[in-house]
Amino acid sequence: MQDPLRLPYVGDGSNFLPTIHVKDLAGMVKKISESKPDRKYIFAVDNNKKPTQKKIVSSISNGIGTGLVESIDIPEQFKTSHPKVTPIQLDLDWKKSLLLDLKVTPSSLFISGKDEPAAEGEDPPEEDGDILTMDWHCKSGLSVNI
Repeated sequence: MQDPLRLPYVGDGSNFLPTIHVKDLAGMVKKISESKPDRKYIFAVDNNKKPTQKKIVSSISNGIGTGLVESIDIPEQFKTSHPKVTPIQLDLDWKKSLLLDLKVTPSSLFISGKDEPAAEGEDPPEEDGDILTMDWHCKSGLSVNI
């Protein structure tokens, strides 16, 4: 069913792509609207410790495809667009969105600091008494649950 036979990832695939299942995002929004925490910012991401582009693409290929992946080169430049064009009107190159490199941790409102140890060289997540309990659909990440 997989077409192309090998799913592409861009560059070496080591960049971080934070993810969250849409059911978990909806659950977070519901919990936040019910409890109205004092925080201004909440990171709605799953608890995948290494959500690299290559790992996510490989998981998709293994879960519903051939299991084959391949690296493609990063384009030297992307098509430019007029500043007045809205994002919906853009014909975005799919490679551009896969080059995001953002390492974030889930807000402690949904995953307590004692649930997971901090990664090497990182500060531990804040301990917080106001953890909102939620029935996760994909707590450990999309790549683990495909």
